[in-house]
Amino acid sequence: MVELEEVLAPGPGEPERLRGTVRVLNVTYRKAVHVRASWDRWRTYRDHPARYVPGGSPDGGLSDRFTFSLPFGPGRQPGEEEEGAEARLDFVIRYQTDEGVYWANNQGKNYSVVLKGLAPPRAPPRTAGQDGAAQQLKSCMRPERMR
Repeated sequence: MVELEEVLAPGPGEPERLRGTVRVLNVTYRKAVHVRASWDRWRTYRDHPARYVPGGSPDGGLSDRFTFSLPFGPGRQPGEEEEGAEARLDFVIRYQTDEGVYWANNQGKNYSVVLKGLAPPRAPPRTAGQDGAAQQLKSCMRPERMR
């Protein structure tokens, strides 16, 4: 009745959001698809509505597609790239119709995605012959006067 079709992780320079596509059987006109997500291993969770994709059915209307976009957790700020820092996102999908409620939950294991932080860029190594004085940058601040 409902399946996770695709998950896309953020690429370099993109906002830290998990995007995905869900496919549901078109059993009724009235339907709702939500992604239930947790950033603390299910101590708390939040339901996010998925958006219908018009014309997204490649099978002549037997199924419908929905898309979602979820931020990586509240303890991780956008652009945070500490070495070893990571954000975990667990989620399941709920498909609700007048006929019932159906879940996609990875065969009872839930879906889990971990975004691992990257080491920040390091300064290039100094090569022999570089003069430390030549590398000194000028400051726009006034030097402190000796007393």
